[in-house]
Amino acid sequence: MNELTSYDELRQVTKTESLVLIYVSTAGCSVCHADYPKVQAIVDALEVPAYELRADQVQEAVGQLSLFAAPVVLVFFEGREIHRQARIIDFRLLEKKLQQVQSA
Repeated sequence: MNELTSYDELRQVTKTESLVLIYVSTAGCSVCHADYPKVQAIVDALEVPAYELRADQVQEAVGQLSLFAAPVVLVFFEGREIHRQARIIDFRLLEKKLQQVQSA
């Protein structure tokens, strides 16, 4: 996953990519570090563009996207958020949602 370093980069990615996953984490979050490889495996298998956003480094995104916990997985399709999971990520549901969007 590439890292997003500003809210403007995030907005640009969600506008230019048809389907994109954003993985939001923080530096001191052990769950974030444990979940990262699982999310990475899903996006690699499905060939979905994915980016990591460090919430503690991009404060504007925290406010604009109402991010109150970490980790957070956001899925955007054609510029709109269509799926969100926070704290406890259901990896099967995430994979299913991505597959549904790809087949639509």
